[in-house]
Amino acid sequence: MNLNIKSDMENGERILKRSISYASYFVSNDVGMMAYERKRLYEKLCKSDLKDHGNVIPASYLPLLFTYHDIGYFANIIKDVCGLLKKITEFYIQDSDYRRIFKLDRKLEDLIMLPPSCDDISPVGRVDVFLSDGGFKICEVNTDGTGGMSRADFINGEMAANPMIRSLFPAAEVKSSVMKIAYEITKSYLRERKFPATAKKPMIAVVDFREEGVFSDFDRFVEAFKFFGFDSEFADIRDLVFDGKNLFDKKSGKMIDVIYRRAVSSVVADRIDECQNLLEAVKNRKITMIGDFRSTLMHSKSISAAVFHPKTFEKLTAVERNFIDYCFPRTYFFDAESVDEKTLAYARSHKGEWVLKPQEGFASKGVVCGKDVSEKKWLESLDSLFGSGYILQEFCNSYKFPALRLDGSEIENIPVMIGLYFAAGQFAGLYNRAGANGIIDYNHGGVYYPSVFTGTVE
Repeated sequence: MNLNIKSDMENGERILKRSISYASYFVSNDVGMMAYERKRLYEKLCKSDLKDHGNVIPASYLPLLFTYHDIGYFANIIKDVCGLLKKITEFYIQDSDYRRIFKLDRKLEDLIMLPPSCDDISPVGRVDVFLSDGGFKICEVNTDGTGGMSRADFINGEMAANPMIRSLFPAAEVKSSVMKIAYEITKSYLRERKFPATAKKPMIAVVDFREEGVFSDFDRFVEAFKFFGFDSEFADIRDLVFDGKNLFDKKSGKMIDVIYRRAVSSVVADRIDECQNLLEAVKNRKITMIGDFRSTLMHSKSISAAVFHPKTFEKLTAVERNFIDYCFPRTYFFDAESVDEKTLAYARSHKGEWVLKPQEGFASKGVVCGKDVSEKKWLESLDSLFGSGYILQEFCNSYKFPALRLDGSEIENIPVMIGLYFAAGQFAGLYNRAGANGIIDYNHGGVYYPSVFTGTVE
């Protein structure tokens, strides 16, 4: 483990204080060039493909400022979190008895047990963390379908080019998460692969269900893979055809050498009959898939409860157990086996300290946050969701930060969640959001926070 608890607390405070110290300066100077650039960014977003379900992304024009020191701190978080969860995933693969504590649907379990294409449990993902004066807490880890890179690249790039930002930080950098991730994928997993001699350029297919996809991300990954010397296209998972030897996209007629899987595992499990050609190619080891189904375990919210299980603790070192106690919010499988009467009674009488989440899911679907709902609604949720495949998780507080919306309206301090992209174990950028409510999501009053890399050490 790379993190020191005392220095971790100091790092979080340093990041917040730096950004807040400039926030008031940006707000007081939101006239002239600053206001013009803010309005210009909003107009560009309106005309772009960077939409959230057809809506312009709600974003703050106050950026969070990050230094090289911060990037090193984030890189250590990624290394420690991914290292721990990779170890737990290996326990899961190797031990059928241990497997049962995760309480996963059998279809998901079968997907996880399929043969992998590479040794890395999760080539691409995002660790979402809350920073506070107590250090940091892991909200969740996203692997399958981790998105938002195109939005981050565009907005962060616009902010780094802003004249006021440039005047304060002449060395401010624009870092593309799409290009970094595509580079790490091709360098770490594909450069040494042997592809058919007839293939002038190996084909990488970005794969998802068309209606589930975020094409602003997909289109940019296709272009990035082409830039790094591959052919590439988007392929709907239902259009894949396996002839026993090779996998094809029936729409384009092209043979596929590599799949970059963006389809979320739980969606694949729910629609498994539509995915048989891909699954047969994987079972028969006839396709290289970046994002094997083993990443499902890291993506599942079940792992937040499973890390606290006695069977997990007995397999880990004392340092790793301390890391879990420090970095993971207390989480329980929400059923009679895991939640005793005392804990349930406490959750019923302290709704503001808890959140209910489905074990499988994404985009905050089905989440019930105690602080956001009435007491009646909270008690009804506890009763109706008990034993139905949910987890009960400690609510995490986070540093709060002001926002200046692109329309010029100000928001008083709201809690921020920092999203840390990774690729091949390397830090690959940031995706930050803040929410006026307990659930940090665009559909719950949330806003995107730009990241500016100052180009400075401190």
